[in-house]
Amino acid sequence: MTTPLPVTTTIDPPVPVLTLTPTIDTENVRIHGRPVRIWEAADARFGRVYNMAFLFIDHTGSKIQGLIPVPEYQRQSAVFREDSLCEISRFTLEGSTRDYQVVKHPYMLSLTRETVVTMLQPGLYDIPTTHFDFVSFREIGVSVTHLKAVIDVIGRIVGFSDVVLTTGSQSSRVRGMYLADNEGRTVELALWGNYADQFDVLELFEQSKQCPIIIAINNAQIKYWRGIYGLKTYSGTRFHADPSLNEIANYIALTPHDGMPITLHATAQTYNIHVVTPHRADPIKVTMAQLMGLYLDNYNENYYQCAGVIMNINNRFDWYYESCPDCRRKLGKNGGHLWCDHCSARRPNSIPWYKIRVQAVDQTGDAQFVLLGRLGEQAVGMPAQAVVALQQQDRKITPAPLIGIVGKKFMFTFAGKQRVPYQENRIYTVVDLAPVPPELLDLLPQPILHIEAAPLFASASSTPIAEGEPHTPPHQSIATASPASPQIGHSLAKQSSAHTPTEQYATLADARGKRPLLKEQDTPDQPAATIKRKLDFDEPPADTLQRYVSNLYSRT
Repeated sequence: MTTPLPVTTTIDPPVPVLTLTPTIDTENVRIHGRPVRIWEAADARFGRVYNMAFLFIDHTGSKIQGLIPVPEYQRQSAVFREDSLCEISRFTLEGSTRDYQVVKHPYMLSLTRETVVTMLQPGLYDIPTTHFDFVSFREIGVSVTHLKAVIDVIGRIVGFSDVVLTTGSQSSRVRGMYLADNEGRTVELALWGNYADQFDVLELFEQSKQCPIIIAINNAQIKYWRGIYGLKTYSGTRFHADPSLNEIANYIALTPHDGMPITLHATAQTYNIHVVTPHRADPIKVTMAQLMGLYLDNYNENYYQCAGVIMNINNRFDWYYESCPDCRRKLGKNGGHLWCDHCSARRPNSIPWYKIRVQAVDQTGDAQFVLLGRLGEQAVGMPAQAVVALQQQDRKITPAPLIGIVGKKFMFTFAGKQRVPYQENRIYTVVDLAPVPPELLDLLPQPILHIEAAPLFASASSTPIAEGEPHTPPHQSIATASPASPQIGHSLAKQSSAHTPTEQYATLADARGKRPLLKEQDTPDQPAATIKRKLDFDEPPADTLQRYVSNLYSRT
């Protein structure tokens, strides 16, 4: 006897997914709607499918993305399917990220072993079985540039390239599909793997002689290759070509038939697809004190810029990582080999890549910034490979070129897109580093840097150091002072002579006022280059802060 499917006729009002937050008691709430799209969330490294991803539209038309483990999906597949309405209870919420995000919602549904899915009466809600949120071709490579972004597009098929067999750690088949919009723009969609053989190109060629071939695509991933932005397929990509769909029918009505059939053996040059330089809006000028007041999330398209003096390096032991030679992403390990998640390939070797976390200060406050790759090289003045070579394979020693960036002044630019809107210790990833303009240069805190430290690279003949003791070889004292306050630099130089050889200091003073910014920091785990930092401040002129803020905002 067949067990009947669970059916509910509950009259309790369901909760709209738009109102779901972690503060809601998800144990006692229900949502009603339809999973309009379910696809495999695969791991390219191992070729396994660990979860099923889905797009859920509720009874109000609001949308949310979700994940369900494969075993749970198989258990619930009788009721949790694209052609049925269902009620979901006892689910959990997780924070959303912009990687493979198909809908703008700060959270994602997570269906677990405790989740209950029951079928609703057919026709209870009028929710379509397909959903599109189209992105214009003009936005690809301009406002949509994240390489793990997925979007919906619609257009006319104007060409196909030949199938190419790629070689490398993993061979695969790929074919280019060229789509055109009604404004004359053309974009390439790379059809990978099984997608390369999904279309009968010759049949579509014959059909295109009679009418334009319009296709709507769900979940096309952004790609960037050799200076050209385009699209590519992944496990969640879907194609729709049914002319009875409202979206396709409306597009056909706006697309005149020019009698031109689909082009076979096409290339990017066939459609004059040029290298794209992404446009970046002028950054908004802010002070350090205003940074914590900014609301930064996945949907903030603004860029922000502030001036500052680097006064500390906060990750002196892990200031670089081993990166992929092709994409510069961080490499991981897979079966004892170096593996790049982004390229989905093994790598025989790696390249050191800067990831310097600095603390910078202006007249109003301080903040932490990350300098990656070329920006770190710009600040240090040397490639990371060269600095690593100087380090003699001992990451417990801070290289001298790295310490040399303390006291430098820059304009730091960062993007408003952040995964965590508010956090106690924000760290801003810098996307551009520029010199401080003259009208702000003299108004920033004037650094007075004094370093008295052991040699950064201990010689083999150095006396062994007992655990917990600072290193005491011959040392060198370096004192620099701002022209505006030479007497302070002189006093620091005199003060340093009173220290014993085992004491090392790096003192950075500015003109913001006498208040401590950082507590004295000891580094007992770095005996070969122990550095203690202490900050002193002089009273600034009364109008310094006012002039600084005024000049910052007056810049265009």
